Amino acid sequence: MKKIALQLMIPAALLLLSACGGGSGSAPSSTQADAAHTEAMVQNTYPSNGSAQAMANTKLSATFGGALDPSTVNSRTFVVKKAGSTPVSGSVSYSGVTAVFTPNSPLEVNTVYTATLTTGVESTDGTPLGTDYSWTFSTSPDGDGLPPSVTTTAFAVTQVNGVYGGVVVAFFTDAMDPDTINPENFLVQGPGGDLPGTVEYIGLSAVFLPSQPFAPDTHYTATLTTGVKDMTGQPLTKPVSWTFETPHVSILTGQSTTVATVAPSNMSTGVTLDSEVTVTFSQTMDPATITPNSFRLIDPSGSPVAGTVQYSGLSATFVPASPLQPDTTYQVVVSASAASLSGVPMDSAYHWSFTTGSESSNVPPVVQFTTPLAGDTSVALNDSILVAFDEPMDPLSLTTSTFTVDTADGMPVSGMVTYTGLTAVFTPSQQLDPGVVYTARVSTGAKDASGTPMTSDYVWSFTTGNAASVTAPQVLFTDPALGDANVPSAGPQIDIAFNEVVDPRTVNAGTIVVTGPDGAPVAGSFTYMAFAVIFTPSAPLQGLAQYTVTVNTGVKDLNDNAMPQDYSFYFSTAAAAGSNRPS
Repeated sequence: MKKIALQLMIPAALLLLSACGGGSGSAPSSTQADAAHTEAMVQNTYPSNGSAQAMANTKLSATFGGALDPSTVNSRTFVVKKAGSTPVSGSVSYSGVTAVFTPNSPLEVNTVYTATLTTGVESTDGTPLGTDYSWTFSTSPDGDGLPPSVTTTAFAVTQVNGVYGGVVVAFFTDAMDPDTINPENFLVQGPGGDLPGTVEYIGLSAVFLPSQPFAPDTHYTATLTTGVKDMTGQPLTKPVSWTFETPHVSILTGQSTTVATVAPSNMSTGVTLDSEVTVTFSQTMDPATITPNSFRLIDPSGSPVAGTVQYSGLSATFVPASPLQPDTTYQVVVSASAASLSGVPMDSAYHWSFTTGSESSNVPPVVQFTTPLAGDTSVALNDSILVAFDEPMDPLSLTTSTFTVDTADGMPVSGMVTYTGLTAVFTPSQQLDPGVVYTARVSTGAKDASGTPMTSDYVWSFTTGNAASVTAPQVLFTDPALGDANVPSAGPQIDIAFNEVVDPRTVNAGTIVVTGPDGAPVAGSFTYMAFAVIFTPSAPLQGLAQYTVTVNTGVKDLNDNAMPQDYSFYFSTAAAAGSNRPS
């Protein structure tokens, strides 16, 4: 038996069936539309159409693409006949998305039968089958002569209406009797004993849905007992058990806590001796988990550097107690114990390194650009104000006291300031007023990572328009482009350009995901450039391999508009240096 772990959406058959709307082009005839609708509603049957191996004591089943109105599934709407004969006497039951016809006595052997689902069958919203659905099969003395068995098992991550969870799935070789697919015969045990839940039978699969969430990173055991039987009444020859481990909390809950940017950047050189070390996260963290134990600077001997840790907004800063040593490589570790305010820890520790130069820095920071720009008009009312610097800043020095926005008559705008990478963003507490001149100011209280302040206040003004922006950010182009081949595996950069300035707080490993040929995320760092983002892998890529990049809907612009849908592209690497390309 093959055991696999996979991530998939909850099967469509577990969702309520909804009526489909029309499309473009010429309209199909009503007969064609009715037939297509019926084909969509009926997913599969047992015995299958044309089967010649049905046993005389078999039950019949039909599995649907969604839930039905149980009152419409009965012996008048699910009919079995022998050619030229009256209907076979039997009872009809319905469970989950499967209807079962049980003959009152065994069928005749070597006989052709036709089963029909009539248009009296309706979904829960009252939509009937468009046409009668019929299939034909014949019986044989011994059928296939084989008992049922389990082919594959899986733990599947599900998402229903934005809520994540997990289910356990077992796939069978034969159509099973839904009455035997139940919590008494499908057991799941965890550290605390039996896990309560319900069981659904869909097609050739049994699905265990827990009544309480699965715990992440936890071992469970699932068991199918010999009470599980196929449609002919044959049971499993012996109980089937398997173990599985649930994935990290970020996968199981759809939430993630990741490192967005770091300063000094990974593998940077010439870092000044009075530098502080800053890490910016993908979401607001629990300050109690950001400590010298979870955020460490380590010297070449493996000893931690003495210092203090400060946290503000989305960023944590390690302030060394004394200047760093010249021409020295330091390691930085953010441990997996660092967790968000919602309690979601990092999946794993985050490491990077940098090398110092020989001097301290006393060069003051400079503003590189802003958005809105100085003098801009028709600025959207839901805009945030961004300022980018030429070097890493001390996040604790960028607050609503040092980064302010005022009206022309000096009335301050309330809001919050966050720092990410080389940028600070002022987000107003409410929309700006239309047709108003606003003045933004970054004062000399703003300091770089070594504590050097700006030489003077940086001041600029802009004017609002009359409406909020609803334009969603979209990817304009990428480098590598979709389908590019022979991309260098050593030292590659992945550039993604957008149609507008994106919010740096939404650029991280949770929203822009690079995966390799094994499906695992590629570690790396992000460089934010307003209209573009650069991803630099932490290590060389695998040669002669395909990589996929996905920019998901977590990426937003400065107006809080999200990407309308995920954007994915792939590229292939060239042979790694020193390797032999296959002939």
